[in-house]
Amino acid sequence: MKSILLRAGLVLGACASAVSALAYLPEPSDSQASAATKNLYYHIASRAGQTDNTMIEGQHLGGINEVLYPAIYGTFDINDHVIDGKVPGLVGSRYDAVDKEQNLYVLDPAVCTAINQKLIAAWNEHQAIIHVTAVPPNPWNFQSGRDPYRTTDNISELFWSAPTSDARTSFWNSMAIIADALEEFQNAGIPVIFRPFAEFNMTNKYYYAHQNAADFVQLWKDVRDYCVNTRGLHNLLFCWEVWALNRNTATADIAPWYPGDGYVDIVGGAYYFRPDIQYIDPVTGEFSFANSDPEDQGIFDFLVAQNRPFGAPQWGLNYSPTGGGGYGDHDFTRKFMDFAPQLAFAYYWMKQYAVENQSHGTEFVNDHRVATADDLPGFSSLTFTSIATADGWVLESSETSNAGGSLDATATGNSALKTGDNASKQQFKSILSFNTSALPDDATITGAALVLTRGSQSGNPTATLGSLQADIKTGSFGPLADLEIGDFEAGYTYANVASLAVPANDGETAIGALDVNGLSAIKKNGKTQFRLYFSTDDDNDGVGDNIGWYSGEAAVPENRPQLTVNYKVLTP
Repeated sequence: MKSILLRAGLVLGACASAVSALAYLPEPSDSQASAATKNLYYHIASRAGQTDNTMIEGQHLGGINEVLYPAIYGTFDINDHVIDGKVPGLVGSRYDAVDKEQNLYVLDPAVCTAINQKLIAAWNEHQAIIHVTAVPPNPWNFQSGRDPYRTTDNISELFWSAPTSDARTSFWNSMAIIADALEEFQNAGIPVIFRPFAEFNMTNKYYYAHQNAADFVQLWKDVRDYCVNTRGLHNLLFCWEVWALNRNTATADIAPWYPGDGYVDIVGGAYYFRPDIQYIDPVTGEFSFANSDPEDQGIFDFLVAQNRPFGAPQWGLNYSPTGGGGYGDHDFTRKFMDFAPQLAFAYYWMKQYAVENQSHGTEFVNDHRVATADDLPGFSSLTFTSIATADGWVLESSETSNAGGSLDATATGNSALKTGDNASKQQFKSILSFNTSALPDDATITGAALVLTRGSQSGNPTATLGSLQADIKTGSFGPLADLEIGDFEAGYTYANVASLAVPANDGETAIGALDVNGLSAIKKNGKTQFRLYFSTDDDNDGVGDNIGWYSGEAAVPENRPQLTVNYKVLTP
């Protein structure tokens, strides 16, 4: 089966530039992922190797204490982190934590919902990407939080298939709270980067201490399958993250703890850079791991070598291992970006690491490689299929008339649409019609791609007829919505809004991303039509040179022409 949405999504996500995401697996791990979730994955996977908007600026907005006690711990608002009029492109929170006023470890449904409301507001206002961290508190002793309780406890007791025990019941009850909260995002149509088991390789985490890799991998798989298959959450990208700097030397090699590409969407490293370590080479001025823990370079090499995109779900400058820390310099982040062009996002954590508290913030957000919210494509999308009764081909009346003479709007085969010429040197043009009225009236269209499937070929049109291109009409080319002979020469809203590379073989797809004029011409409350043709009307050789395309009448649905539109709906 062809992956039409995948290829269209990559074109949309990369803004028609070269996509190095081919180094990564092209689809998220969940085959039933929502369209918005797939679009988010495509965008993150396409960051490596781009020249612009390479790395998404992220910011942790706070957690339960900022939600419950803003007067004490500060507000929870994306707009607190504006630099030079720009807001972070990635924001998030953590569901489980210590309530500092009650001195109790908390994973509370009402608090999760309050956090979600803050994050949904950030999505509605800016469509910033949402990032959620959550893990069930220690199931043997809830108030231990993420810390170990007893050295005799083993996470194999928590497996979905394990015999019932108090610990197992506690764990999955907590997972139900987390899944309920994540479902609120799904109901709102919002994809989420979900980070369970954060920093799993730290020895003070209950699910790591005295455990083994096989058991951790099994528990990860159980959690992922519970969310996706049992709860039906198809809005999640699962981020597997290691503490990647200055690790405890007693921790084991991380590779056996990787759950596998089928259970992970993003690989991440927690990067907190210490002020007492010189990471910038004084001679070259470039970033280096030469003076840090000997394992740091190896961990980085492992992370960026995986088949999933790489990001930093925790990022901090001037981190102090004894607590506190200080403010840093965004120029350091840009040095790391030079070192690691694979870095898809850096998520600044805690107040002292917040984006607005670092030096050179204006220069940072205005670096062409850094993506803030305004730089992101819309992750919401709709896919429209060409209207069968309104699409078809129109043939020129004579070689030099530049006017339609005949049409076919009812063909159902592999050449129901045609582009090229015939033996009489007459040009074929094809009309595609889409009912795009389902787009919200207040949508900002950020990308669109036209997708057609080749059905046949006569002669050699690509050698002599130039480029395949499409005009767009807001509404209909002619006075009627159905195909008309006059559609051949009728006026357009914009000419040549998309170029499509003709595929080499029948059954393959041609994809054309619309330019800015094409995006502006898509009609939100009616029909949008395209006229498809080769730039050279005929090659004067007296031989039919044309490509046949499937139409909206095609028996196989995935062969029908499609228009995929990405958009944002922002609420002031």
